[in-house]
Amino acid sequence: MPPKTDPVRSLDTVLAQVVVDYFDDPNFQWHHRVLLVQLEGPRWIVVTPDGSVQVLDLSEHRVIPVRRHAAFPDSVRGNVYIFDPFEDGEEESYVAQAVTLARIMGMSRLRSVLAVCRAAAGAWPTLPARTSTPRFPASTWWTQRRPWSVTTWVFG
Repeated sequence: MPPKTDPVRSLDTVLAQVVVDYFDDPNFQWHHRVLLVQLEGPRWIVVTPDGSVQVLDLSEHRVIPVRRHAAFPDSVRGNVYIFDPFEDGEEESYVAQAVTLARIMGMSRLRSVLAVCRAAAGAWPTLPARTSTPRFPASTWWTQRRPWSVTTWVFG
């Protein structure tokens, strides 16, 4: 099923989300992206609404942060290519693909992980740590509760 084209709300996920200006796209000027792994500076591994995990340099675009499960900004509403809600396990799959891609690109040493719990539920996020998967570190820490919860992978 293709992603929705009528923006209502951003995803209900702990992963950071943005809308990115693709001024040359004849269909939608803005594209919703979920940030998975920060490579260096403005370079990120992201997932697109069609499920493609790829590298994106945010310095090459206008970027607007999007809050978790919030309405899209008025300036982009009606002209943004967005996600359908994630299905169970989909977030973990995208993060695993992003970590693999980062390692392929030579980012093999994990420096730090910032995981903010799901603010509404007050529970620890399911990402990125999994006790059954040793490649994800079990060390995550909780910072302030905020409605725009974020998970960031940083490689060194």
